[in-house]
Amino acid sequence: MGKYLIDTHIHAVGATAAYGKLSDKIRRVEDAINIHSRYPELLRARFSDEIIDISDDLIAIMNQHGITHAIIQQTVGGGSNELVTKTVKKYPDRLFGLIHIGGFDIPPADIAGRRPGKRPSEEELAKNRKKAAEEIRQGVEELGLIGIAEFFPRRFTMAVHPENIAEDLSPFMDVVAKYKIPVQIMTAYTTFPHNLMYGDPVWTDELAYAYPDVPIILTKMGRGIPHIFENALSVARRNTNVYLDTVGTTGEHIRKAIDQIGANRIMFGTDWAPTWRWVTEPTDYYTLRKSVLDKANLTPSEREQIEWRTAASVFKLDLE
Repeated sequence: MGKYLIDTHIHAVGATAAYGKLSDKIRRVEDAINIHSRYPELLRARFSDEIIDISDDLIAIMNQHGITHAIIQQTVGGGSNELVTKTVKKYPDRLFGLIHIGGFDIPPADIAGRRPGKRPSEEELAKNRKKAAEEIRQGVEELGLIGIAEFFPRRFTMAVHPENIAEDLSPFMDVVAKYKIPVQIMTAYTTFPHNLMYGDPVWTDELAYAYPDVPIILTKMGRGIPHIFENALSVARRNTNVYLDTVGTTGEHIRKAIDQIGANRIMFGTDWAPTWRWVTEPTDYYTLRKSVLDKANLTPSEREQIEWRTAASVFKLDLE
């Protein structure tokens, strides 16, 4: 391992008691992917159960796997940006925090009933965009957070055309641009309902072009799904402010991305979370996520770049 190993993608805040032990429900990656379809009561619990602190568990697993630093954010449901800051202050030499812009937008009753998501009104969407802008200002100026966590575009827009999506997101992206902080945007699938369409990152091309000074991180780089990866890579090739993280991807995709956009546009991440942390087959979750780097035929300098240099540059980390 090099000088540092930074995990740029961790959901360490907002876990509820129901997620305190899921080893009987999650062993494989597939178990985590469909956990909320099999156990909708767990999803409901995210909005009602007591929040538990899993940061000690995170630090223990980081120590076990040589992770020197982590960039954390809250998970869907509970938590707050204040709680992210509190967790960072608990381990100030190891953790950095991201701003969560708004909670999950589907009422628990809709989740429980398996009904289609209720379409937000334009008034509700506009309110969410305005609130996100204030959360960003507060997160940077008052809480000391260093970027924008993954968000669900559906909370802010119901548009499907990329230009319209970018226009709808502009009220808070203008604030992001003011601070020139990075923003994470999810690609591929999530374990939560109603957001799969926005997982194809083609629409982010318009956003990246409109905000060239904002580092945009396409998390998961397609999660190993070929056409989504190719779209993420296409956006990154056209926009030099676009970066990819390694969550759930393949060694082959990492190698291709390096060859086309360079290791300085790729960063390591795991997506360690209240659900994913329970994966133990065929190996423990961190070993699984780290092993993908071994399959990418990296040079020593490429590995060092992905393991920490890209993240240190993009997030402006003071590691000394």
